[in-house]
Amino acid sequence: MFKKAMEQLIGQIDCGGELTAATSVYDSERFKPLCLVHRRRGGPFWRKARYRGTEFKLKQILADGSNLPTVQQNDFPFHFSESLDMKGFAKLNNNPYIANNLYVTIQLEGAKQVSISVSDLTESLENRKVGQSWEFVQKNYSGDLCVVTEVLMSAQPLTLRKVQKRGIELYMTLPDIVSVGGGYLVSAKSTLCIPEGSVLAYRVWDLALTKDGVLSLSKPNKR
Repeated sequence: MFKKAMEQLIGQIDCGGELTAATSVYDSERFKPLCLVHRRRGGPFWRKARYRGTEFKLKQILADGSNLPTVQQNDFPFHFSESLDMKGFAKLNNNPYIANNLYVTIQLEGAKQVSISVSDLTESLENRKVGQSWEFVQKNYSGDLCVVTEVLMSAQPLTLRKVQKRGIELYMTLPDIVSVGGGYLVSAKSTLCIPEGSVLAYRVWDLALTKDGVLSLSKPNKR
């Protein structure tokens, strides 16, 4: 439920596709600003980039991890609600038919934006060389190494609700018998409590090592 709701939310507020929807509440601490994540390669060309968290932050792979940009925080109030009311039927021969009603509601609201300035980060990395941890990270995490520069976080505990109702009716007319029918209604409600400080979406920049052993930033290559 969390993954699907985040994908729908980001699809509404970020048409450019620069934000990546979070897929796990459990892994939030690994997707905060200045955390290192790795992008897995491979798969069909239409598949979106998949990111996995690491145990490291940017300062831990630098020979000198001081004087990195300060994390900024801004309120990002929003309310997202989506409802679907679908009704359909299919004829069987002439008279019989099946009617299907589906109602789905998803609601989510409240977040804050936490980020660092990419220009400030680029400037602070000038002539910065990596430490011994860089080689360890490269050996133990496959794919492209990235740094998180911006996240949307829950500003308060959020409750994600999903209500689904499904009703099916079947009517049939048989020879010499009056019309017979039957039906049922199923109502399902799911509630997920998201703790304060959970990452809902994030933005990354790629990290690369120059020939001189200096880190550089570049826009992510998501393919």
